[in-house]
Amino acid sequence: MKITPELLRLMYPGANANTLKRKAPFIISAMEWGKIEDPLDIAAYSAHVAIESGQFVYVKEIHDGSNYEGRVDLGNVYPGDGRRFPGRGDIQLTGRDVARKAGTSIGVDFENNPSLMELDEFASLCSAYFWTQYKPYLPYLAKRGWFHATQIAVNGG
Repeated sequence: MKITPELLRLMYPGANANTLKRKAPFIISAMEWGKIEDPLDIAAYSAHVAIESGQFVYVKEIHDGSNYEGRVDLGNVYPGDGRRFPGRGDIQLTGRDVARKAGTSIGVDFENNPSLMELDEFASLCSAYFWTQYKPYLPYLAKRGWFHATQIAVNGG
């Protein structure tokens, strides 16, 4: 399935038109990079992006991240990591661990420069990385129409 700017407007009807126009090339490129091509996979991925980003209003979590302090499961092992690594990107990638792994996959040092994950091109790539590599079972679940399972896998419920 080919994603176009016109299709993105239909998929994200609540998104600001100027924001979506600016982000469209990055969203499309990231979905191609992640091989998010199956209609059910596109639907689930896009729904999560819409929810997590508030239809591209947020590329950084509203909360300050202090609730992630000391979360070893997120790789937040150093003092201040919770606030340093709140959710970022179109799907809110949270924690030092995913920042490091996304950066390695994409070729950008997000661990030492986490705010780069907020830039349009990287916000979209990080989300495609999260969907297809960090949690590679998400496309499997989506392609079977198990959307509730994708919700649980993305943020626990």
